[in-house]
This record gives sequence, C-alpha cells and structure tokens, in this order.
Amino acid sequence: MFETGRPVLVCGNTADMLSLTRYGAHFRVDGTKNQHFGLFPCGPAPASTAAASETTGSCC
Repeated sequence: MFETGRPVLVCGNTADMLSLTRYGAHFRVDGTKNQHFGLFPCGPAPASTAAASETTGSCC
C-alpha cells in the first residue's frame, strides 16, 4: 500500500505499472531505469516455515 505524499523505492516493473497504465494519473515516478541497484525485495513476504511444518488431518 502506498501512502499519499510519502516517497518509496520501487523496482522498475512496479514503476512501469504505476506510470504507464491507467494508474499513471495517480502516481509520480521520479528517476529513470538507467542504473540498476541490484536485487530488489518487491515480492510478497515469504510464507512462515512454522505453518509449512504443521500437519493437518484429512478432510475426506
């Protein structure tokens, strides 16, 4: 979620989705994609390992 008026770093794909689509009128994207700054954590948060290790009973 983006807070109005608060700058936030985004990856190039997100910048394109915000500026080159119907949402472009609602966002200001500063800068260019001329310089790459490495991997960017722009995906969803990783799932909890505790939930993956729990076993559940069968429903059938």
